[in-house]
Amino acid sequence: KDFAPGPARDVTAEKIWKGRKAEPALGPNLLVDAGFENNNVDGKWNWLGDAKRTLTTKQFHTGSSAVEIKADKIYQVILVAGGAKYHAACWVKTSGVSDNTVFVLYWYEGERVVREDHLGTLTGTSDWRLLSKDVVAPLTASKVQMVIGMKADVVAPEAVARAWFDDLYLGAAK
Repeated sequence: KDFAPGPARDVTAEKIWKGRKAEPALGPNLLVDAGFENNNVDGKWNWLGDAKRTLTTKQFHTGSSAVEIKADKIYQVILVAGGAKYHAACWVKTSGVSDNTVFVLYWYEGERVVREDHLGTLTGTSDWRLLSKDVVAPLTASKVQMVIGMKADVVAPEAVARAWFDDLYLGAAK
């Protein structure tokens, strides 16, 4: 698989922090199609398990679309520098979520996970909320897997719970 970041970086720091009082100094977004505007949910975004995900133009934070997840998770893998400081962020909206949403970074040394950073969860029904955190990559990390979605073990096939994700960001924190 090609884990190198591509050219389409549609979500800028300004878009993530629009309307916020304190905008951190951030580098370029390393995620491809982080706002799901380029119909790339099946391109650089991969899925775990039986992910029930669709692009939607009915619910979005900015732009004209977001990804709606009804079960399981999607992810993107990015090359990183070990020991570097990164900022991770995403906007999430939920409806009827009984357990919680997932926003996790898995840091890899080769093919082995060396650390997990759980960056935030939401339950119930909520309007768009920003989940964000600064993290320092493990010294031996060479790539990170950003995972978003819902816990699959609590989602029945007939479940009406859903979460929308938009305007994701992963980049250098300065």
